[in-house]
Amino acid sequence: MANNQYIRKCQLLVYKTIPDRQGVIGVDTSRTPGLDLSQFRVQFQICAQDYETPNTAYIRVFNLSQDTMAKIRGEFDQVVLNAGYENGNYGLIFKGNIKQFRTGRISAIDTYLDIFAADGDQAYLQAMLNTSIAAGATTEQINKAFSDSFQQYGVQLDGATAGAIGGIKLSRGKVLFGMTREALRQYAENNLCSWSIQNGKVVFIPLAGYRPGEAVVMNMATGMVGVPEATDAGIAVRCLLNPKLQVGTLLKIDNKSINQTQINQQFFPGFKDINFVASLSHDGTYRTLVVEHIGDTRDNQWYSTLTCLAVNLSAPATQQVAPYGPKQPGQ
Repeated sequence: MANNQYIRKCQLLVYKTIPDRQGVIGVDTSRTPGLDLSQFRVQFQICAQDYETPNTAYIRVFNLSQDTMAKIRGEFDQVVLNAGYENGNYGLIFKGNIKQFRTGRISAIDTYLDIFAADGDQAYLQAMLNTSIAAGATTEQINKAFSDSFQQYGVQLDGATAGAIGGIKLSRGKVLFGMTREALRQYAENNLCSWSIQNGKVVFIPLAGYRPGEAVVMNMATGMVGVPEATDAGIAVRCLLNPKLQVGTLLKIDNKSINQTQINQQFFPGFKDINFVASLSHDGTYRTLVVEHIGDTRDNQWYSTLTCLAVNLSAPATQQVAPYGPKQPGQ
């Protein structure tokens, strides 16, 4: 019997959002008319990061009929991409608003349709707040105001990360008016966390922490490709495409496999104990800062590229992630 563990699997859906009776955009693709383009050759580049600017996707579909391309350009405004392996890790790697199409050809017989999309772009650009919160309001009530504002654009709050911000009560009433993204930015700063939209959900991640969940082991046996390297942007790692790798995910990497750069401090007076490249974790624990997926269903490209920061699980909760500067105790 053939081993299907590494047989690649990809599903590309385009569809049109349908608001419900309350004007809330439907997020269930099973009840929205759309097209499954999975049988065609698909190339994609996905970039997700721990920053409020919407994540992006560039997707190219080959050799569609002229009628199908016209239908997609004229009707559909959402795209969903699932990728991975038949009997391995498989799941959602991008969901977002279609912003632009481009058509063309690469030869006399091969044509293409390019789809440019952004995750939660409509909500990020248009969602507004116009409400007031009474004194003594809890974190759950504050989160509900954000959720109600974004929900009409098909974006929800991630319950697992939103619930991690707890124990806060407003000492006095507050008026929330203006762009939702600006209020979220201030809210995140006040709670020492970042916020971003990840596959249609607003995710909060502590600046010195990570996303809840089990760490993903990263080594040659689990799909790591090449050699990780400490860079000025973070620990760079490449592996076979894995949808389990999301922004804020914990990783376990053997530090012995990471290429390192040491700075000769005598050439940098005044910068003693300052690292110009990302620090290594003492026990090989890291958290993802940037996740990029690249794939081609008819070629060899099928990888995830990560940029990570060191995590010190033995440190206090507010000091577990320290990207640069003097090393923390235990690192």
